[in-house]
Formats: sequence, C-alpha cells, structure tokens
Amino acid sequence: MEIVFLPKFWLLTTEAACYDPISGMSHARRQFCHSSHALQVCMKVVTGQFSLFPAYLSSFFMYISLLEGKGLEGGLQRIEDCFFPTAATGMFFWPIANAINFRFVPPSKRLAYVNAAGIIWNMFLSWEISVEHKTSQNQSWVSTFEERSRRQTVEHL
Repeated sequence: MEIVFLPKFWLLTTEAACYDPISGMSHARRQFCHSSHALQVCMKVVTGQFSLFPAYLSSFFMYISLLEGKGLEGGLQRIEDCFFPTAATGMFFWPIANAINFRFVPPSKRLAYVNAAGIIWNMFLSWEISVEHKTSQNQSWVSTFEERSRRQTVEHL
C-alpha cells in the first residue's frame, strides 16, 4: 500500500473545512484567489455577503431558539423579529472587515484576521440575543403587571 502525502495547503484546508465548513471553504477560496485588485475585492465581498450571510444568520437564530427550548415556531419568530436588524448591522460590519482582509492582509494571515473579526461579530450576536431575551422578559413582566392591575380594578368595582 502506497502512502500519498498531501501538500500542506490541502491538509490545512481539509482541517478547517471539518471544524468550520463556512470559514474552511472560504479559506480554500482565499488561498486560490488572493488578488487584491479593487474590482476583485468588491466581487468577493458581495458574493460572500449575499450568498452565505443570510443562510448563516437564519440558521444561527434557529439554532439558538432550539437550544433555548422554543421549538421551530420560536425559531421562526426570532428570525422574523431579529433577522433584518442584525442583517443590517452585518451588512455594515462584514463588507468593511472583508474588504480590509482581501485588500491589505497577506494571504498567509487572512484566516487569523477573519477569525478575529468573527470573535467580534459573535460578541455582537451574543449581546443582541441577550438584549432580545431581556426585552421579552421585561415585556412579559409588564404585561403581567398590567393584567394584575386590571383585575384589581375590576374587583374593586
């Protein structure tokens, strides 16, 4: 049996694809297409923003809702409530981050840069889920308080 050694590039790409398919495949794409011309940078940014980002964001909100035990209906409701404001923020954050990445970061450092930007983005998503969760708890508390006030008013009459 003959052992074939894969080049280092393929090993790194395969490893990245197994652990994080979206980033791993974009890592492979970046290694093949590492030109920094302005038109190519724009095409890369637009392609990523409109092909992967909506699916990623929707699956993130659904996944978080399922983990919280809200089921499919809760996930769909969260997507309906949070998708567009979060997508608007992402449409501002990621094109700038990716343009810097494709234009100024050397190909050997791009994966580290994207991971750092991803950490910042994930912090934002965690904050947004936290704020949305606190808002829904406060709204339920307010509606419970209003209901009790109405009952007391009716009892006094």
